[in-house]
Amino acid sequence: MMRFFTLLLFSACFFGAYSLHAQPDPMKFSLVSPFDLKMKVFEADSTAPAVVLCDYGRASVEPGASSYQLDWKHHKRIKILNKQGFDYANVAIPVYSYNDREHFLFEEAMVHLPDGKKIKLTKKDVVVEQLNNYNSVAKFTFPQVTEGCVIEYSYTIKSKSIYELREWYFQFEIPVVLSEIRVDFPEFVDYVYLFQGNEGMTITEEKDGIKRYTGKNGNFLVAPRRFVLENAPAMKEEAYVTTMDDYRARIRFQLSDVAHAGGYIEKVMGDWPKLQKELMESSQFGDQLLKKSNYKKITEKLLRQAAALQGNKEKLKFFYDYLTANVHWDENYSLFSHEKKLNEIFEQGKANSAELNMMLYVLLTEAGIKASPLLLSTRGHGKMYEEYPILDQFNHLILMAEIDGKQLLLDATDPLRPPGYPSIPALNGRGLKLDLDQAAPLG
Repeated sequence: MMRFFTLLLFSACFFGAYSLHAQPDPMKFSLVSPFDLKMKVFEADSTAPAVVLCDYGRASVEPGASSYQLDWKHHKRIKILNKQGFDYANVAIPVYSYNDREHFLFEEAMVHLPDGKKIKLTKKDVVVEQLNNYNSVAKFTFPQVTEGCVIEYSYTIKSKSIYELREWYFQFEIPVVLSEIRVDFPEFVDYVYLFQGNEGMTITEEKDGIKRYTGKNGNFLVAPRRFVLENAPAMKEEAYVTTMDDYRARIRFQLSDVAHAGGYIEKVMGDWPKLQKELMESSQFGDQLLKKSNYKKITEKLLRQAAALQGNKEKLKFFYDYLTANVHWDENYSLFSHEKKLNEIFEQGKANSAELNMMLYVLLTEAGIKASPLLLSTRGHGKMYEEYPILDQFNHLILMAEIDGKQLLLDATDPLRPPGYPSIPALNGRGLKLDLDQAAPLG
């Protein structure tokens, strides 16, 4: 499969001649066309159990109580063609709830039956379930679903972070007639976007700042702050593919620049060295690795027990075995720790992947064993792309250690897996190795 990428820096002056408000929304809630309601088979794909008639999102940065917040609005409409499509009536929307970063707000949901009857859902039909310390999921199920019905729903997610937006997927396991995402930001912020499509596209028209591309996976329109994919075919699962998200048409956004009073432009997104510098300045990353007060109890206890061991290989195995046996992995992949110190996390006996491997890192380095953090994207999260220093493409932290002149990959999340054998989800091509040789430990 071929992939198509483009990176474009939004600029305030470029947006000046284009108004999002002049473009009507592609659909209005509860107004379903008679043609869509009567449809029994989707002509472009007669095997489809359902089809996305329209998927519309809008992201905007708005003033909040103490700072700016991100509003993510989403309206989706699906035609259920047969019983195999009934699963699409079960909706689950992920929410990053750690530290109250995101809040889910239900707006509307409705079933349009083939005879014209409409059934509305209310907030009482929505359940928000806390999955773990980081993630929640908002769930609801449409009632009285029948072959030929149309379902639609809309919601808003409010986020405290404007650094990166949610990814927008243009393609699914079923065909998509129209998918559109719009972004609306004040002039003092600039974003970059990365568009990924699973087939090469060629430009067919370029006029007045609007570009049109075409390919086997539909027609893609790029206008200022507006991205539209029409007539996208279903993405069928293929054997030996780590994740279909690597080939699904989607778009990512990340904050690039912020203009401050007085004309100063802050470069938020830079290069890989800048990304490492920011990580090392983070209280949930660099401080955990460099501030001895954050991990002193761990090293004092285990270095004393390992003192009688002769070689680095034996010490490494002792640290690894102790952590995997005594600190339980909570099955969450992460690059960052909780707001607690490593000492506290160690004592509670439960940690995410980053915290476990951070503990192993400080033990190794305090014992004189050379080690480096290695940022990865797990197989289900998708591949990393070296061209774009976007932190969001990583979701897992392991280590690379040097023992007897050989490099060893370490991931202390499973007591049954020996040192040197990364987990299967971690085997996903390339990673980002951080060079901490110049970063001196702090008191």
